[in-house]
Amino acid sequence: MSVPQPPSVSASPSSGPKPSTSGPNWDPRSKYFQTRLRFGLLLALVAAITLGVIYWVATQNITQAEVKPLAVGANLTLILAPVLAASAGVERFLETIFTIVEGNARALVAYLGRGMRWLHNAESEVDNARQWLANVSTEYNRQLKELPFSGMTSVVSMRTPEATSPPTGTPGQPATASLDSQQIFALADTRLKSAQELMNLAIKRLQLAEDQLSDATASDGYRNAKRAACIYLGLLLGLIVATASSLQMFALMGVKVGDPRIDVIVTGLVIGSGSAPVHSLINILQSAKDTLDSAQGWLDSAKKKPVIHEQGQQPPA
Repeated sequence: MSVPQPPSVSASPSSGPKPSTSGPNWDPRSKYFQTRLRFGLLLALVAAITLGVIYWVATQNITQAEVKPLAVGANLTLILAPVLAASAGVERFLETIFTIVEGNARALVAYLGRGMRWLHNAESEVDNARQWLANVSTEYNRQLKELPFSGMTSVVSMRTPEATSPPTGTPGQPATASLDSQQIFALADTRLKSAQELMNLAIKRLQLAEDQLSDATASDGYRNAKRAACIYLGLLLGLIVATASSLQMFALMGVKVGDPRIDVIVTGLVIGSGSAPVHSLINILQSAKDTLDSAQGWLDSAKKKPVIHEQGQQPPA
């Protein structure tokens, strides 16, 4: 990223802020292989944890939860509230983990996104922008110290009551003092505006450099990798939560499953899918339940209607 350099606010070119050539002292190629090795180790760790979770779920002693038929008009959102809460908790946990990773593991994010050379250039630009801002701040303070306050003080001391009163014997002296004062204030205002313009440009350059460095999370490669990782880790955490709490979704809805372990596994997969899919599933199940309740109510009312014979008489009780 290139930022146009402003004109110097100093009379001599050597007194202005000097550009910096500092930057990260790591090699992009070496960093790439190091990050690739660490990423491979991370995948191996996740695979080992997955096998451990599968073994743990398979060996857990899960008892069948109490199954009660649902009442007519029951709200499945309230009944399946534990499933919905667990799903939202898993989702928030994954968001926190990826926020920490994006803030502290820039090399991994760049490896999955834009590459190590891009990261090296972005960090170099940030370092240069920070150094340039520091130089500009020094120059700004120097310009403030060199403002002609001493000259302005002498001009104010010259404006005695005799000088500000209508001229009597020396009509030219008050006009000269006023002219000197205007020139000094104009010079000070010009220097302040130039220094402030340079400071604003340095701050803007640093902001653009930092925005570019954080732009790695917006790449398609990183987004796809993050989406896949969220799905996989979400399902894994959902199995852990459902197994640890013996949460059985079918039992909550009044449906008995032969093996409670199947109920726990399905519940864990539903939890790991995310809060939005769980909401959609609950809405679908609620609609199906309302339809069945309406059909059952219509059948019950039809059975209770008296049978009318051809003579218009009711059968004896």
